[in-house]
Amino acid sequence: MSLDDFLKWLPPILVVLGWIVVNWQNDKRELRKEARTLIDAAKKSVGEIAVKAVNYHVDGQHGLAFEIKAGLDALEIECERLPFFVVKNSPLMGAHVAFSDAVTGGDFEATAPAKKAPNSPEVATILRTRTEMLAELERVFRVHYLGRGGSRHPWG
Repeated sequence: MSLDDFLKWLPPILVVLGWIVVNWQNDKRELRKEARTLIDAAKKSVGEIAVKAVNYHVDGQHGLAFEIKAGLDALEIECERLPFFVVKNSPLMGAHVAFSDAVTGGDFEATAPAKKAPNSPEVATILRTRTEMLAELERVFRVHYLGRGGSRHPWG
């Protein structure tokens, strides 16, 4: 192959390589956008569940028990779409379990659960685990979709 032959093929080769790079970048951007939407929806669910749980425990709105449990189930299904959620020692799974335990712990769904004070340890635990869950969702996005930040996951 002579230099002239190579120079004739160089522009089409560069166009194809450019198309591959642009397509790869577009795919990554779309994946990030989908993940951002998923994580934002999960964060919104976490906030709504936490508000309902505080109302349940503090205001005695016991009719919220079904909504709280249904919200936790839906949140788990959404989180299963994120990387490494269902693996052993997953930080996101740990945060979800801690949040679920805080929300449904104690005398949740008891016949006559006691009302808690707004500054009670139970409410503080709900709010702390909510914040940890939100932080873990953001960490998952940062690590797996932006390629930044530390990962507490054993292999990544």
